[in-house]
Amino acid sequence: MHEYSRPVNSKSLICNKKLLKNLNKLIFFFLLIFSINLEFVALGICEITENDESRLLNNCSLDDFVGLENYTEWNSIGNIEFQKHDYVRAICRYNKSIMVNPFFVDPWNNRGAAFSHLGRNDDALRSYDKALEIDPNNSIIWNNKGAILWRMGRYNESQRCLDKSIDFDSKNAASWNNKGIVLYEIGNFNDALKCFNNSISLNLYSAEAWNNKGAVYANQGNYNEALYCFKNAAMINQNLTEAWINGGMVLSILGELNKSERSFSVARELGYEEAPQEYLVITEYSLIIEPQKSQGLIEIFSAIIKSIPQKISNWRIDSHSTISSWPLSRLGPHGQ
Repeated sequence: MHEYSRPVNSKSLICNKKLLKNLNKLIFFFLLIFSINLEFVALGICEITENDESRLLNNCSLDDFVGLENYTEWNSIGNIEFQKHDYVRAICRYNKSIMVNPFFVDPWNNRGAAFSHLGRNDDALRSYDKALEIDPNNSIIWNNKGAILWRMGRYNESQRCLDKSIDFDSKNAASWNNKGIVLYEIGNFNDALKCFNNSISLNLYSAEAWNNKGAVYANQGNYNEALYCFKNAAMINQNLTEAWINGGMVLSILGELNKSERSFSVARELGYEEAPQEYLVITEYSLIIEPQKSQGLIEIFSAIIKSIPQKISNWRIDSHSTISSWPLSRLGPHGQ
């Protein structure tokens, strides 16, 4: 009696192969998550002990999470804290978002921007690098990385990052502003001025670009044009300390000593105590406000994030509007 082998079910075999393939992906995913968690420890993502920050950031744990859907909410809450200039709390919220979904690019970028405002340059740079691993074509992240590299004195690297940012989005006003700062720093005032003009043409209400354009004019000895730019910057943002300092320096050169002292007085009210040594320029760090499509192995779990067009809030005014005087409430009666 012959023994016949059981016929092979081709559908079952294909199904088993798919299951094995997905299982391998699943194992790889969890190994990757484990490595990222080790990186969290190395970066101090859950516990940053510098000064009084640890008390707040020690609260970053998974205890508060209900489900994966919360990662966008934690990022949004972090943005609210960021807008209130509470950068430590913002970092804590971004950390929670990252711990739930480490492939979501927004909090990596936004966390870097918060670290930038705290002067934590190395931490900011690591956050931007991680964000670029996830989304290497993002103009906002390249801009932010370029800005932090400028602050670290790495001008050539900074300019390369800003050029990439502009290549990906030529209408990114912050990138033009920051590229202008790098050129300004190396003494290329003419090209810096072109960059600041490009930034202003894209965002007329960029107080930073107006201030920086004024710094170029002041260094070229064109003090009347410089003063006009500093006035615009202070009119747009009355709390922009740099504009008041720069304006005070130019007013002093022009012999307007009373106005100069009042301008410096406003700067002191805003917390600036040092005697100005040179004109101050300002970099711009941008948040990713709207959730964007996250790339990575999270897709294995069918948790693909819907792609939402990138929108960064810009406050614009009509291109024919003119800003010509110092904020009267700060300079006294009749702007004298």
